[in-house]
Parts: sequence; C-alpha cells; structure tokens
Amino acid sequence: MKHLTLLIAITIACTQPAYAYLDPGTGSILLQSIIGGIAAMMMFGRGVLANVKEYFSKGNDPDVEDHE
Repeated sequence: MKHLTLLIAITIACTQPAYAYLDPGTGSILLQSIIGGIAAMMMFGRGVLANVKEYFSKGNDPDVEDHE
C-alpha cells in the first residue's frame, strides 16, 4: 500500500501540461450519444412495459380461452 501511495504521489508531482484541445465535433458527438442512449432506453422500456401489461392482462380477458 505504501508503494502504491508513493507511486501515485510521484506521478502527480511529475505531470506536465498536455496542450490538448477538444475539436468542435466532439461536443456534437457527445450530445448525439446521449440523445441516442436516452432514445434506446425509452424504446427498451416501452417493450418491457408492453410485456408486463400483456402478462397481467391475460387473466382478465373473458374472450381468451385457456388451453391447459
């Protein structure tokens, strides 16, 4: 544990500036990924909700015959 703490301290002490930048398309890709993820979760939830409704409504429909 002491060695790990020492290694982390040395790594932090010896850092140099990266001079990096995010190009303008990065924000667009990030936003598109977030919106796509939300849309995918909504569609998945819609399917799950439909399955749950179908499962619980099977016993309540008088027109459906039970073949067991």
